[in-house]
Amino acid sequence: MFTSTQARRLLSGSPRRILLPVVLTLIGAVSTHARSVVISVTDRPVLSTSINNSAVLSTAWTSSGAYTDVSISVLLNSAIVGQTPKGIAYLTTSIGPDVTAANEIARSQFTVPSILPICSDASCGAMVPVFSGLTLGAGTYYLTLGPDPLSTGVVGWFPALNPTVTLGADIRQGGSYFGSQSAYPPASSFQTSFFGPSMIFEVNGTSIPEPTTTTLLGAGLAAAVVAAKRQSTVKTARPVPSRGGRQV
Repeated sequence: MFTSTQARRLLSGSPRRILLPVVLTLIGAVSTHARSVVISVTDRPVLSTSINNSAVLSTAWTSSGAYTDVSISVLLNSAIVGQTPKGIAYLTTSIGPDVTAANEIARSQFTVPSILPICSDASCGAMVPVFSGLTLGAGTYYLTLGPDPLSTGVVGWFPALNPTVTLGADIRQGGSYFGSQSAYPPASSFQTSFFGPSMIFEVNGTSIPEPTTTTLLGAGLAAAVVAAKRQSTVKTARPVPSRGGRQV
């Protein structure tokens, strides 16, 4: 991204007093796209439910914008206290029996830590990172959690019974689903979850400016340069002496 330092270097031979404030204002309009919450579903951890061969879950959201540096975390624990079980997370553009790996954006193995710092009177869990560094365009996304067949122990997830939902400006919350695992978990036969938002999770990312924003920045810079040159020409003009010694 074009920075204020680069702007000062660019304007080192230009009428900086005029151009620099304009350029920095335009840069600020674009650089305000900081990392923020895309979608967040939070709640107290109650008794967890196992993710196993007979129980997988999925949740969805729809975005009308694009994001980069996307990370996804889910509140999880171990079905047996003290174990650190593993699971597999899938991010796809669809779920259901007709889904294949062609619908897959990413998958990752995750591990539940031994330390579970988020507690209530009923249980404890940890926000476990399942994805990071993703770039996602506009579309609908499904986050599915399934078991790792090689794991020692069973992952537990927490249903959000009384959730607080935070959405980005261009995000719409989707449904939540559960079902019995197929050979490929996102292709399971899912039913709508009666828990509502079926898991406690958070997606963060940096909004990617639309092409029109970049176009406006370029147009603004060009207009600023033209205006500055005109004003500089007016200020540097000097009276021209006549042959008779008088100025004209």
